[in-house]
Amino acid sequence: MKNTMTAAGISAAILAGGLTMAPAASADFSANIGVTSNYVWRGATQTGNGPAVQGGFDYASDIGIYVGTWVSNVNFGNEADIDGGVVSIRSGAESEVDVYAGWGMDFGDNLGIDLGYVYYGYTQNESGSNFGELYGSFNFWWFEVGVAGTVNDQSCNGADLNCTNDEDTGAFVAGDYAYWGKVAVPLGETWSIAGTLGEYKFTNDGVTIAPFEKTDYNYLWWQIDLTHFMDEYGDITMSVSQADKQADGNDSAKIFIGWTKGF
Repeated sequence: MKNTMTAAGISAAILAGGLTMAPAASADFSANIGVTSNYVWRGATQTGNGPAVQGGFDYASDIGIYVGTWVSNVNFGNEADIDGGVVSIRSGAESEVDVYAGWGMDFGDNLGIDLGYVYYGYTQNESGSNFGELYGSFNFWWFEVGVAGTVNDQSCNGADLNCTNDEDTGAFVAGDYAYWGKVAVPLGETWSIAGTLGEYKFTNDGVTIAPFEKTDYNYLWWQIDLTHFMDEYGDITMSVSQADKQADGNDSAKIFIGWTKGF
């Protein structure tokens, strides 16, 4: 996203894989809607390479404090469990509901900081993968660096026999973290191009889960975005993104297009 964002663009920043927010100079309520041909987050599809409809609401105060929520459809698929010869189907999440709060501020035209917390919640989800992150980012001119770390999670803890998000072996548990660097360059007044390179590190990467088998979660990702700003008609972004490993084994680059509009 752009280095400097108004309140209207806050929740849409989730799509970039990290939240980068700089609230407007005065208190403001805003909303946003969007569609994308593939919801990709940190290099990984969240919709099985299918489309998504998204939107959110935000409030940003004149001292930089903001709160908001953002929703999207997702598709994590179904998994089969076999227990004592009995086959049961564990359904994946079908929608994502995020809530977040933080503080962000611009200092002049080319310097900004953002700190906050986001909770990723998934409905109709039997895998126990809800989790929350603290995040922070710093941007200067065209450049941004950021980090986000998981501080709470919905691990199994014996609550759900079908749950697979084990605290000792699962991903998206406390201690996971991601970091990234980004360069966003304006191309005239109505276009920009941005490139992001990041790494996602998991606490339980390399943990033994079976004889001669260990978890393999850590990965790198990159993304390039070309955005056309159309004023009252919203923004169109054409993207290509790739992670060096995927849960479904498909490591090819993903090409997708999205449209967003703030109100």
